[in-house]
Amino acid sequence: MMKKMLGCALCLVMLLSSVVTFGDEVTAASLLEDVKAMSGELTQGDQEDLVESVLGILNQKASHAKMDQNQKATINELQVLVDAVVDKLDAAYATTVVETYCDTLIAYFDSEQMAVRDIQVATDKLIGLLGKKVVELEGINEEHIRAILKEVTDRNALIQGQVEVSYQQTLKVADLDQMLLSVEKAYRVVNSGFNTYGSFKELGRSLQKQLVLLASTESVDLTLETDMVKRLIKDNIGVSVNHNGMMYQIPTAFLNKHIGDLKIVIKPVAVDGSTSLAVTGGTLKPVVSREVAIGYATNPEMIKVSVPVSALNMGMPDNTCYGLGTQTEKLRADMAYGKLVSEIKATGIVVGGTYQSVYTDLAGHWAEGNITSLLGHGIAVDRQASLYGPNEVMTRGEFTRMLINIIGTKGKSANVFSDVAPGSPYSDIIESVIYYGFTIGVTDDQFAPDTLLTREDMVTLASKMFELKNGYQLDGGFLRFKDMNEIAPYAKEAVQAMEAAGYVSGYDDNTFKPKKTVTKAEAVSVIKKMLK
Repeated sequence: MMKKMLGCALCLVMLLSSVVTFGDEVTAASLLEDVKAMSGELTQGDQEDLVESVLGILNQKASHAKMDQNQKATINELQVLVDAVVDKLDAAYATTVVETYCDTLIAYFDSEQMAVRDIQVATDKLIGLLGKKVVELEGINEEHIRAILKEVTDRNALIQGQVEVSYQQTLKVADLDQMLLSVEKAYRVVNSGFNTYGSFKELGRSLQKQLVLLASTESVDLTLETDMVKRLIKDNIGVSVNHNGMMYQIPTAFLNKHIGDLKIVIKPVAVDGSTSLAVTGGTLKPVVSREVAIGYATNPEMIKVSVPVSALNMGMPDNTCYGLGTQTEKLRADMAYGKLVSEIKATGIVVGGTYQSVYTDLAGHWAEGNITSLLGHGIAVDRQASLYGPNEVMTRGEFTRMLINIIGTKGKSANVFSDVAPGSPYSDIIESVIYYGFTIGVTDDQFAPDTLLTREDMVTLASKMFELKNGYQLDGGFLRFKDMNEIAPYAKEAVQAMEAAGYVSGYDDNTFKPKKTVTKAEAVSVIKKMLK
């Protein structure tokens, strides 16, 4: 045991010497050498130091992905490092490292500079790492690992045949036959990797094949011939148009409802910097604006659109909120990996810009950035014309509406609550509240929407939202709060998980204060942290 402790201590000294003592830059190569020299089991403190070092490298690489002139070599180097580090860590720390590594991979994939073959190799190695090592760790959350892996494979250009298109072009099956065959082949390769590991089989079945049309011209006027559309439907291949960074995704369900040639027209609309669009709770100042017409002019179908925040970031301060909307309405947009993503009608004007709240009581408030961000994304709710009331206590109904705004209202169950009558302030969301299970802490026939929100209810409801949005539950920890016996039985597991994940914490006196009410600023800030 003493040898193990000395070995760990020696390795920790080596690790810290490269980080602190000599002030040298920590590289993936130097950290890998330190990791290889480590022997025996690492203490919790040693593991935390190791995780901090490797996360620093991964985040630094991700932030410079687009400028990296040797992306293939970087990914190979990081893969080897992560592979070695995972061997030294407990399940929770290993998950954190893998999650951050996946974020780094996504940054490189999204840079659009990596060759398709290199992306294939990186993805295959990731599947192998997760399948052979990570899922075998005692206490690992396999649902979490699958969710992490899905984020990478959803962006895997391997299963997305990419074709450069000109301003005006007609796409025929004969011209793209080999590309479509490559999409099918790539799909089978990635899918076979998933099939190797039983836990990942359903991921393979959920992969979405895409034909990506890369357009760098100012406008595009494309036509997919009828036979081309039929081939895409037959092979279940969707179409995406990457128009100077803005992505328009057309699913096969959309194609299936279209008869004949498919027309795709995207062109810029002049942006008047002095004008703003009125949207709920504020204004949207356009930075980019495009007219989109896909299919029939009266097409009711929806497509997914995403816009990189970098395209909107005109030297704005860090707390600037970015919005995505149309000429007439603000659209809810998820912020994911530096992009705003939302569904829009296939015909209309798409506007991306900076969001400014109308509320006069947010300026200088400690939660101004968090509140403005959630207002801009259509998540936070308002009650008055010019005041938001950040220091007011939030109600159960207000908080639940935010969660439903994140999840969506597609799921519905019949209203069974007598205190939410038709036409009341929460009647529009109550069926989704019941369907998704946001009815924790109430009686069979009472939702209590006007009851003040407590810390234990906030944590329980937010934990439910996390599970629905991400497809897995947060792992719990051991509660050491002095007042843990005061936490309601239905809330204890959620408090454990949310505290372990770092989304909430206790007070300096080691209490949690489960019955304490929560202000709007506090509640919004917890949600903002979870959505990051």
